[in-house]
Amino acid sequence: MPKQGNVNYTNEFKTHIAQLVLSGKSTGHVAKEYALTKSMVYIWAATYKRANGFFEKGDNEPELLKLRNENERLKTENNVLKQVFSIMATK
Repeated sequence: MPKQGNVNYTNEFKTHIAQLVLSGKSTGHVAKEYALTKSMVYIWAATYKRANGFFEKGDNEPELLKLRNENERLKTENNVLKQVFSIMATK
């Protein structure tokens, strides 16, 4: 099979593939039928099942940015606390 490079698939296509797998078709069969890798089909099906669909780019972007900022802040706080406890443990 020739290498295709980076291909961007639409969310509608990914949804269709995921629904085929979730309806009972094997990932191998779906992958072969649509010339995809088994791992790609498996990941799409798992993502679709977990999130109950795919998000369009731009969906929930402000919330995502807020969560990323909060995550960074919490990581920083965690590192500071680790250093404080480390210093206190050596005394």
